[in-house]
Amino acid sequence: MKKYFTTKTITGLGILTAVLICLFGLSNVVKFGPLTLNLTLIPIALGACMYGPIGGLILGFIDGLLNLLVGEVSAFMAVNAWATVLVVLLKTSLAGLISGLIYLPFKQKLSLLGCILAVCVVPIINTGVFICFCILFFQSLYSSGAAAAGKPTVEYIVIGVIGINFLIEFAVNAGLSAVVHQLVSHFQKKENKKVA
Repeated sequence: MKKYFTTKTITGLGILTAVLICLFGLSNVVKFGPLTLNLTLIPIALGACMYGPIGGLILGFIDGLLNLLVGEVSAFMAVNAWATVLVVLLKTSLAGLISGLIYLPFKQKLSLLGCILAVCVVPIINTGVFICFCILFFQSLYSSGAAAAGKPTVEYIVIGVIGINFLIEFAVNAGLSAVVHQLVSHFQKKENKKVA
C-alpha cells in the first residue's frame, strides 16, 4: 500500500478528483427531462485505467461522497437513510474497482480493448447496483408512478425511470472510450520513458 501512494499517484488522483468535481457540477445542469446525466463516470474509468482498481475505487468513493453531500438523494433518505448511504457510496466505488480490474489483463497488449471495456462497464455496474437497491429498498418511491403508467413497479423502475438515463450514460461513455485510451496511452508512454 505504501508503494502505491507515491507523490505521483496522489497528484494524479488529485487532478482527476478536481475534474470529477467540475463534471459533478456540470451534471446538475445537463438534464434530459427529469433525469440528470452522470458525467463523473468518465474520470472514474480514466482513474481506474491509469491508477488501477484502487484508483478507480477512490474516485468512485469520492463521487459517492459528493452525491451524498450535494446530490439529489433527499427522497431516498426519507425512505431509508442507511440504504441510501450504502447505495450511493457502493455503486460508483464498485464501478471504479471493477473497471480497474477489467483493464489490468489488457494493459500491455490490448490497451484499446481494455479501455473500451473498462469505460463501458462503469455505467453498467453503477446502474445495476442502483436498480438492485431500488427494487430492495425504494419501491415505494416509484409505486404511484408505476400505477399511473399501468406497469408493475419493478418494470417501471428498470425501463421507465432508469432505462433512458442508463442508455444515455452508456452511449456517452462508449463514445468517449477512445479519448480515454488516448489519455491512458500518453500516460503509459511517459511512465515507460521514466522507467527506462
